[in-house]
Amino acid sequence: MKTFKRIAATAVFVMAIAPVHAMPQILPPVEIEGYKFFDSKTGRSIAFKGINYYPRPNTGELNKNNIDFFTDEFKNIWERDIPILQELGVNAIRVYAVDPSKNHDSFMCALQEAGIYVIVGMAANCFGCAITGDVAPGCYPPALKTRGQEIISAFARYDNVLAFSAGNEVDLVVSPGQPEINGPCQKKFIRDMRKYILECPGIRHIPVGVVVSDAYREATALYYNCQGDDDPLEHAEWFGINSYQHCVGSVTDSAQSNGWQIMKNDFQSYNYSIPVLLTEYGCIRTSFPTIDGFEGQRTFAQAQWLFESGFQDVFEGGFVFEYSTEKDNAVTAYPFTTFGSGNYGVGYFSPSDCNDIGRACAYNPKPEFFNLQSAYNDVETTGIIQRDSFVPGQHRVGRSKCPDRFPLLSSYSWPSDILGDTRDDLSCTEQVSFTCGVVTPTISPKPTPSPIPTPPTMSPTKIPTSQPTSSPTNPNLPPTEVSPAPPCGCISCTN
Repeated sequence: MKTFKRIAATAVFVMAIAPVHAMPQILPPVEIEGYKFFDSKTGRSIAFKGINYYPRPNTGELNKNNIDFFTDEFKNIWERDIPILQELGVNAIRVYAVDPSKNHDSFMCALQEAGIYVIVGMAANCFGCAITGDVAPGCYPPALKTRGQEIISAFARYDNVLAFSAGNEVDLVVSPGQPEINGPCQKKFIRDMRKYILECPGIRHIPVGVVVSDAYREATALYYNCQGDDDPLEHAEWFGINSYQHCVGSVTDSAQSNGWQIMKNDFQSYNYSIPVLLTEYGCIRTSFPTIDGFEGQRTFAQAQWLFESGFQDVFEGGFVFEYSTEKDNAVTAYPFTTFGSGNYGVGYFSPSDCNDIGRACAYNPKPEFFNLQSAYNDVETTGIIQRDSFVPGQHRVGRSKCPDRFPLLSSYSWPSDILGDTRDDLSCTEQVSFTCGVVTPTISPKPTPSPIPTPPTMSPTKIPTSQPTSSPTNPNLPPTEVSPAPPCGCISCTN
């Protein structure tokens, strides 16, 4: 066991009552060239060690799926968590359910200081706030177009906005096997948001992408990178896939993980010309070891595999699901020591009835927190590729061939177009110059957290032999859609 892991474990809660940094850290905007992300200042390629962040408490009125936790109103929550995210070793997070009418300066600047980029989700669980399961074109509410433009206008001024996500797993809100029902709506929304950014003065070019499930890997990957009409804006600028691979805890070598190898080989065969991110990963199974009384603790070997040379040629990093266990979805009793099919958090909140209003929540890392921390600390995300000298391979340029099953966008009359196009929808005012100052959080005393578990020493003798009876699910798809459990044996269930 490395000594630094014990030091880091102790530091988690020491940092939670201290400023993130004495001096501000400046994160340059990230830009895309071909299928790579690049630091706009140094010109070096960059990949992402991320996690999905939705700090839902255990009880109370904030224990729901459509709260913007990233405003000053909930400063007590994110000020508690950002130092822990920093200690975990992430350089990016995904956030959901943002309210564009509210101010996010303090949150985004605190993340800037911590060296953390953000993928901002545009959808939310409210009327007209997401692509629906209706048949196109009715699946694209006109109100969503306005909401997307408002989110862009609100967040474009922050240099640490990595990207906008136009949707999350809309392929799972339609009848099974029919992603073409609402796929055109998702693609039209991407197109509208890209055009809005392009035509609004002063808004920097922040890439707009999409997040899909792994249920229709080839069809959706090709579709969102293809151009069916004579419109260069209709494809996604980056592609995110929520894929739960590596479900056998005894596998420690990527070459032995069939699911990961198949996924890598698939995307290599697509000759993909835009960046690919694993926007959710981290399969849970009883085959992972029991550590300090916590069953099924993920080893996060795949958090290191992602940054091996073979995988780095295909993927630009990933986002573990998720930061904190959501009590209502864990399918196991608090404090979540027994295995549960929805127990995805690398930590949990205590006490069991905390609500982060009158009763503050304290964050408790599980043993798998330290596994992920160790994996992320052992990999380098700044690449040796320089943007000025980067030349994509000839097989990875241009657009993919559109799958025949998806209709052309031009075959529909879009209700969202009644609003007009870009500037007629929402006033594109010049972006006000914005620079984060030194953010020094003033944090109220927190209740004493549960004892921090000793960082684990992996022991093969602790690995149970039983296998789960159902496949991993995303029990609380961040507040846009709820995913049905994929049938066991599907592409998402492989090891």
